[in-house]
Amino acid sequence: MQRTEPTLAEKSDTQEATTGEFLLASVARLLCENVRLREEIGVWRARTITGRKDAHFYKRMHGKAVERLLEKDGQIEAIKSKVCELERRLFGRKS
Repeated sequence: MQRTEPTLAEKSDTQEATTGEFLLASVARLLCENVRLREEIGVWRARTITGRKDAHFYKRMHGKAVERLLEKDGQIEAIKSKVCELERRLFGRKS
């Protein structure tokens, strides 16, 4: 049986890897990490876009709700003034 050179993972602490093997292993590790980080960035980018869309949606909904409240407040004031006028006519002095 022919014995092959042990891989970098199989080498013990006492065996030193050659510079070329070390560089190849480092490059391979960095490439794997790069792929993983790119995937992670894609996930975070999608979450950010979704979060921004949600924020704009709820901000717009809040603005519409505030407009409705202001409109209702105006209607309430108009009705109160009309009630006041009618009470004045009904219970006020007769000339």
